[in-house]
Amino acid sequence: MLRSDDPLPQNVIRFSDAFEQFFHTVEPRSLELEEAVNVKFNALIACKEDDLAEELQGTWHAALVELESGRAAAWTRWRSALESGLFVACIRDPAHNEILELDKKGWGGSQGLGPRCSIDDYVCPDDLIQPGPMAAIGGKLRPVFFIREAFQAVLSTMSGSVEGRQRKGIGRRVVYDREFVRKSVHELMDHHGEFLRGDLKWRSSADLERAVQAALEKKIGTEPATSTVRELIAEPLEDWRRRKAADN
Repeated sequence: MLRSDDPLPQNVIRFSDAFEQFFHTVEPRSLELEEAVNVKFNALIACKEDDLAEELQGTWHAALVELESGRAAAWTRWRSALESGLFVACIRDPAHNEILELDKKGWGGSQGLGPRCSIDDYVCPDDLIQPGPMAAIGGKLRPVFFIREAFQAVLSTMSGSVEGRQRKGIGRRVVYDREFVRKSVHELMDHHGEFLRGDLKWRSSADLERAVQAALEKKIGTEPATSTVRELIAEPLEDWRRRKAADN
């Protein structure tokens, strides 16, 4: 079925980014697993000795398998959360500018290949990678998304982060320079482009999170929590994508 390139409404999180946020919340070793893959891959690329390269290739493959295993486990939990209605997936009817909720029962059954392949923002019952409810209007699949505020509220209950405790009134929340974050996101995305599953240095929003986290640490002298950075980059990232879509 044809896929539309409809712009998403404001204040939403697209399906692919939502899963990445979920994965980094429910898998405590997510950043460690991703970093291990990147470090071992870079060592393999830099190696000049055939014997050592063979050994490094094995360690890189083992790290990749461990990361994919963690993502697959998160995918199972993600599908269960969608089927139970914990997170409410939506699409937009462009003709009437209405946001429609997808049938949560459609997330039951086969889980598909999921993160073993490339996650995107489209689902339908017969999709081999990410089967789900019929998310089509007018004969075209529409990008799936979640209302950001509702999504983040549920996600925060799954995290033991400082930010999660601060939302409940414990401790003081640091205020970050959102304009600096917005500028950093746009510059990084302009430089690297959209995320690519096969690009180990720029495969998902987690790579953008780490880059912005490093920029903030350099600016303010302390490293903000990943969950904070994830929240800060969400809107600028969507703004960048809308700009790129308009340019095309």
